[in-house]
Amino acid sequence: MFKASSLLRYYGWRIIKFVPLLATVLIFGMFIVPMIGHGPIWSTYETVMQPCGSYWWTVLLQINNFYPYNFDEKCMPWAWFIPALTQVSLVLPILAYIYKKATPHFTIIRIITILIVVGLATMNGLLVGYADVGAMPVRITPITTA
Repeated sequence: MFKASSLLRYYGWRIIKFVPLLATVLIFGMFIVPMIGHGPIWSTYETVMQPCGSYWWTVLLQINNFYPYNFDEKCMPWAWFIPALTQVSLVLPILAYIYKKATPHFTIIRIITILIVVGLATMNGLLVGYADVGAMPVRITPITTA
């Protein structure tokens, strides 16, 4: 059985492990890079970092991988993987506990696994249908020659 103190330590470590890193990158990207950056594609950087004025808090709460829904409004959209990893690792002890309790009953494990897979597939379908962004929110811009 899991001890509450070890579970809290695990959750705390997963959160503390990445929040300072993301906060440093956010501060650097919002305040330091604009003072030293320039060049032919500088407007692209400013466009990408512009949502951070409103949604900087999503990076610190590690929810910037799914909020806001529009990809162009996300603060630091390239950092989606770190919150996703943290969220998955926060659910992992719950799944491990269910597995440990259900080990003597393999039928229960199969049912729970099927329910989880069906639930996640349904959630994925609903999110993709609601957001209507397709598989990847990427735009291909044609190069025009003068």
